[in-house]
Amino acid sequence: MSAGKRIKFEIVPSEGILPLRIGMTQEAVQELLGKPDSIWEEIMVDDLVDVQYSYPGLGLDLSFFGMNNHRLSWLEFGAGAPVYWKRRNVFEIPRDQLLAEFQDAYGVPDYNERRVDETDELIEESFHFTQANICFYFESGELSEVADTRNCGD
Repeated sequence: MSAGKRIKFEIVPSEGILPLRIGMTQEAVQELLGKPDSIWEEIMVDDLVDVQYSYPGLGLDLSFFGMNNHRLSWLEFGAGAPVYWKRRNVFEIPRDQLLAEFQDAYGVPDYNERRVDETDELIEESFHFTQANICFYFESGELSEVADTRNCGD
């Protein structure tokens, strides 16, 4: 991200994590966020090339899928990123409160996944609110990632 550029991201259910929007061009993303710290390409099975951007200072990874004409197709924020919902940083909202508020607004998650260790202790879990196009990932009970789920294969 360009030096001195500060930006907050706002979860607007069904619209995305604004001001980013699924479908943006790479140029529009760079105009908004500056040049990414790293860019790499991945050749997919269908020989289309996906382009990945990383903005570690924002805790943000982006993908531009070849099958989507290299437009923004996936975005994911890691812990500590400046992502807000109802004027609160989602990474500072307690797990149960965040899930209860989203459930009150959008119903039960369409699905959730849980991963446990060999002693059945919970390691990771995710909650997908497809109606809102948002997914929350937790590790050891703490929010670790939030993503726009439009193109994640839900």
